[in-house]
Amino acid sequence: TYKEEGVSALYTGFASIASYHYNRTGKRVFFLPVYVNKKKKTITIGEAVPYDPSQKNAVEKKRLVQELHHAMESLSTET
Repeated sequence: TYKEEGVSALYTGFASIASYHYNRTGKRVFFLPVYVNKKKKTITIGEAVPYDPSQKNAVEKKRLVQELHHAMESLSTET
């Protein structure tokens, strides 16, 4: 569980969908951090983290991963 092991590392690869989608549609992607508490049988969804198309891809992917990871860790301590 998160509380015992912490939130696992996230890879930046998933964030590539944001630039792909933006380039195809002109619309930004919003990622949602999610925490699942198996013992309590609950799912907690945090605030959306938006893709920023004005940033360089590598920089933005890293930012998205850092913000989502932090949000997931915060959600794990709230429940």
